[in-house]
Order: sequence, then C-alpha cells, then structure tokens
Amino acid sequence: MVSLDIIRGERAMSLVAAGRPREAMHWYDRSLLAARHAQDARDEGQALHGLGTCQQLLGDLAQAGSYLLKAIDIWQRCGYPRGVALSRIVLGEIALAQHDPERAETLFAQAHHELVRVDDPHDATRALAFLGSAQAEGGRYLKGRAAMEDALATFTASGATHWQARTLEMLADSAQTHGDHSDAAGFRAHAVALYAVTSPRDARRLTDATGEAAANQPPS
Repeated sequence: MVSLDIIRGERAMSLVAAGRPREAMHWYDRSLLAARHAQDARDEGQALHGLGTCQQLLGDLAQAGSYLLKAIDIWQRCGYPRGVALSRIVLGEIALAQHDPERAETLFAQAHHELVRVDDPHDATRALAFLGSAQAEGGRYLKGRAAMEDALATFTASGATHWQARTLEMLADSAQTHGDHSDAAGFRAHAVALYAVTSPRDARRLTDATGEAAANQPPS
C-alpha cells in the first residue's frame, strides 16, 4: 500500500509543477505535521524544502530562505547530504534573485560538489548550470558561459529537455547582459522551442518577455 505521506508529497510536487504553489503548500504543511508526528527527520526536511520552494515561487524570498535553512539543518543532523545540496541550489537561486552572485556561486559550488560526491548526475548538472549563471553575473562571463554550455551538453545527451530549455534561457540572459545579442537571440529561440514541448507556460513567458524587450529598444 502506498503511504499517505508519499501521496501528499507527490500531490504537492505535481501542483508545484503545474504552477500552483499556494495549493501545494497545503499538502506540504500536512506532510510536515505527519513527519513531525512520526519523528521522521528526512521527511520533515523534505516538507520544509517543499515549503521553501513554494515561497520562492510566490516571491516571499525571506520566508523561503527560512524554510530552506531549517531543511538544511535537519538534513545535516540526520545525515542526508543530497537533501542539503538540493536546498542549497534553491538558496542559490534566491541569492541570484537578490543580486548577490557571490553568495549564489558559493551555494551552487557547494551543491555541485556534494551532488557529484553522492552520484546524482542530473542534479549535479543543474547545480553546474546555475553555477555558470552566477559566475557570469558576477563578472566572469566566459567561465560561466563555459560551465552552462557543459551543463547543456550533458542535459542534451541525457534527454532532459526541460533542463536544456532552462539552461538555454540562462545562456540567453547572460549573453544579452554581456552584449552578445546574436547569441542571446539564438539561445532564446531554442529555449522557446523546447519549452513549447515541456512547459507551454514557460514558452509564453519567454516569448512575451522577448517581445516586451524588443518593444522597449530605442529606434536605430
């Protein structure tokens, strides 16, 4: 029989994937109470990580960070390094959103090192893509671009279409910021094409953002 905790967790994750984080929080809250009642530290950390991710998506970065730090503390004490690394990836995303690429780079580098150590190649590659984005934003564009391109090659080889698109979007943003406008357009078009398959909502978001940016360009 499938446990209620698994059902709650799967329901929450599906709601996050569908872009419904507020509803997902209800299920993560229930999972958190159940995990604490069962004194299951690993599941407690998972629920806190989920709540942090939801708050990140909702834009409450301070509350997101609080949940994620609690998850890291619990997972460190119960010996779950993979969970610690996954929460550090989200904390790194928050640091980037707060325009702190130096802190983001540290978090992504720690996560990447740990995920390689525990033999989680997919999530290690996610950390590598974000690490490259942080390096580019922090002023080391060529180094960061190389890291993102390495991650893209790995995602392409593994068939991780959604993460190919995410990495291409990071490459596009970095290239645009550093004046490589032609490359940025190519990366962005490729990302939109892949998002159209895996996440039409993201395809529309990126297409709309591109259109707005073009409309705001001064006439040549």
